[in-house]
Amino acid sequence: MSDEDDLRDLEDLELQFVPVSIQQLARAVTQVESCEKCNPDAEIPFDWILRAFADAKDYVDYILPAPRLCPKCRAEIHEKTLVQPIAPPMRRTGFKCHSANMQAGDEATTEG
Repeated sequence: MSDEDDLRDLEDLELQFVPVSIQQLARAVTQVESCEKCNPDAEIPFDWILRAFADAKDYVDYILPAPRLCPKCRAEIHEKTLVQPIAPPMRRTGFKCHSANMQAGDEATTEG
C-alpha cells in the first residue's frame, strides 16, 4: 500500500478507526500459527482475524496498542501483516467419516 493510498483512507468519511484492547489483541494472536516472515504461504491479513475479537465490524481499520510477536519466528505482527491462522480443530463429537466407503460426491454422515 502506498502513502497515497494511506492518505486516501484518512479522507474516507465512512472509514472508522477502532482501537483494539490488549485483551482482544492477545486473543487474536492465539489464532495465528505463523506470519509472512516465516511462512511464504501466509495470506490472511491479521486484521481479518482481529475482526472476530474486536467490537466494531463495519468499514474499519484497527489500531493496535502495540505490535505482537509471531508465535513461530517472533517477528512483529501489525494490522496488515499477512498471517497463517491455526487450523480449526476438527469436530469429533458425533462425527464419523466413512472415507474408505465414500464415493465422489458422497457426504460424511453425522450421528446426533
